[in-house]
Amino acid sequence: MVIDFIADYYKNIENYPVQSQVKPGYLLTKLPDTAPYCPESLEDVLKDVTASIIPGLTHWQSPNFFAYFQANASTAGFVGEMLCTGLNVVGNGGGVLHGSTCEAIVCTLVAARDKTLRNFGAENIAKLVVYASDQTHSTLLKGVKLVGIPEGKNLQRAFGRDSFAEKMSIFSDYYN
Repeated sequence: MVIDFIADYYKNIENYPVQSQVKPGYLLTKLPDTAPYCPESLEDVLKDVTASIIPGLTHWQSPNFFAYFQANASTAGFVGEMLCTGLNVVGNGGGVLHGSTCEAIVCTLVAARDKTLRNFGAENIAKLVVYASDQTHSTLLKGVKLVGIPEGKNLQRAFGRDSFAEKMSIFSDYYN
């Protein structure tokens, strides 16, 4: 039933107003004074979600939402996460599902940084260079700062439109 509810939500997401249509605090007026004494049916809970929660949401995944880069979730990612959770195998078996692009970038940078510094010594953190194309999302620059890889001339040039040969020259000069 919940899977059908979510599938219907995504099927009709473009029909919802993109931004919340309610005032802050609106939900307080809809809450009972006390918790229920008996459990409610799942149908009733989903009716409450439809009537009270969905109007207060910003529908980030709507095809009508153009304010930000949509990187927080995907239908495929949601289904994969649901499958892993249902099988109780999240993060097991050599792979990890991340909740966002930002989270995946930070985890990847930390793993690469730690592996490299294990081989070359922590004192060489200032020599690390991160390479990316000019099409890479700005989240990578933020991730580089977050994991402590120093910004500098070489890092900034590595993100420019210079050629691979120039980047390799920078890399070679930096490490020699």
